[in-house]
Amino acid sequence: MRRYISFVTLVVILFCGISCTAKTEYSVTSSTVAKMSTVQGTDGWYFAAFPDGVRENLVYYPDATRWKMANGEQYPTVKSDLMMPGNTIDCGYVYEVKTGGVVRLKGSVVLNSASVEMSISKNGTKTVWSKKESASKNTKKEVEYELLTVVKPGDELWFKVGADGANTNDFTTWWPSVEYTSLEYVPIEDEDINLEYNYDECFDEDSLWSLKYKDKSGYDNMIWDNREERYIVKSLSGDAAYVDKNAMKPTGSCSVSSVW
Repeated sequence: MRRYISFVTLVVILFCGISCTAKTEYSVTSSTVAKMSTVQGTDGWYFAAFPDGVRENLVYYPDATRWKMANGEQYPTVKSDLMMPGNTIDCGYVYEVKTGGVVRLKGSVVLNSASVEMSISKNGTKTVWSKKESASKNTKKEVEYELLTVVKPGDELWFKVGADGANTNDFTTWWPSVEYTSLEYVPIEDEDINLEYNYDECFDEDSLWSLKYKDKSGYDNMIWDNREERYIVKSLSGDAAYVDKNAMKPTGSCSVSSVW
């Protein structure tokens, strides 16, 4: 018996850690947002720097009313109205996950005369969103983002801002949020049946996995595109639905799913 796995469940089971932006019906069941505090760990949030890509919690300096590194260097820093990275050291926040589920990460980063690289990652290794953006001198620019991803207890969500070159005027304001949704979190725990998804072998004769798309005519196999190095839809002219190693993208006329 072949089991059809919906797009959202497919993301949850097979693409843990990959963001998706498909329009899916769900509700927000609880949320938490980073906010200024003089202590670490409030509601699971930590102020941090990331020298050489390693998390280092910042220290609060009451006289300066801001967070800085333990060595007292001026930057990176986080205060109530802005943050600023060092020339070579990113800064931002870490959210320590206590409860697993499908979460929505939605918010905006406000740049003030800044030229920065922004990113959200899981455990510092799996990037789920990144953006490089600039705001002209004496101007502000708001960079918005919205995505769904899966988290497990013990995961860390890193929200980082880094200098794009030197950190001159790289002032930003970012108070990220984590919203738990009603979407189902379905981990694979049955050790008697190996349901591990193998992207490279999903069309091999011996594999139980295949990638399919669905349009008004029904289900059909996706095909491999050597030039784009992704699975695509061949029968829909101009349709941009695809699946690759980093993401899966449905469209308004075509959904993508996996069949086992």
